[in-house]
Amino acid sequence: VTFNDDDGSCATPVASTLSFSSQAGVEYKILVYGYSSYETGAFELVVFTPSPTPIPTPSPISLPTIGGSNSNGACNLAVPLSIASTCAGSTSGAPSVTGSAIGSCLLHQSPGVWYSIVGNGAFITVSTCGSGTVFDTILAVYAGSCGSLSCVAVNDDDQSCENFASTVSWWSQAGVEYKILVYGFGDASGAFDIVISSSLNYIGECSFANRCGVCQGDCDEHWDCETGLKCYQRTGTEAVPGCSDGGVYNYDYCYRDTSLPPEPPSQGPALWVNSAATDCLPWNPCGVCQGDCDVDSDCQPGLYCHQRDAYEPVPGCSGWGIYATDHCIPR
Repeated sequence: VTFNDDDGSCATPVASTLSFSSQAGVEYKILVYGYSSYETGAFELVVFTPSPTPIPTPSPISLPTIGGSNSNGACNLAVPLSIASTCAGSTSGAPSVTGSAIGSCLLHQSPGVWYSIVGNGAFITVSTCGSGTVFDTILAVYAGSCGSLSCVAVNDDDQSCENFASTVSWWSQAGVEYKILVYGFGDASGAFDIVISSSLNYIGECSFANRCGVCQGDCDEHWDCETGLKCYQRTGTEAVPGCSDGGVYNYDYCYRDTSLPPEPPSQGPALWVNSAATDCLPWNPCGVCQGDCDVDSDCQPGLYCHQRDAYEPVPGCSGWGIYATDHCIPR
């Protein structure tokens, strides 16, 4: 599940600390051992559940404000959201949520709107604690298809928030789509901010051929991360933008680059880089929007190598590609 060697914040610097999100009723085994075969001795083991603390608000990513006709007022019209993002929405004028299919997560039959998010195998937190929330919200999370939803988690009031806003957290399964319903207490409705964050998740060494997603690590370079992400370098347990806990001491994690516009350019073929990290070469030249090239002779006839320093758009190509990779395009 997790491990730690040295917690530099301890009085004894070579002592260890680890944290994890537990599942109710599941038994976990804890192994205490030394750094090497001759490292043995007495120790004190402390196990505790920390008091809830407000989840830090990630740097916002501008997404469309939902209002007016509330086009996501039905489950099958759920608006996709990304981890480490913020979205403004409204339930004003939305249809009331009814039906036994959404079971114990439905506390009131009030106007509601729907979102979706794909699990990343870590702890995900959704909150309406932003300053844009102006009414008493309820947050509900579901798994399954719209015709057969099952309640995963629900929250009415987060006592650490103002305006009776809500926060809900759950341990997600990687690749599983979850539906998020925002609705009001009683018949309340109005504008809200919804914030998505995730716990830091160590999945092994990230690499160019095995890139990590948002809040995943351990990365070393920006190109160890998926498109639109960068590697956040740490020297301890510094907060990673958009992620909600300290992770493994001194490990680096991928985060969402909020300097990028919310949508990548869409002008032609998608930017592509060989996942096996095989560069374009004169005897293995790349085609249009393909990379990673270094010089013009790495490209097929009639193309040249378009150089980048970061995530600059590539003329005639779509998407952000991989950080600082260069691509072949027509002259």
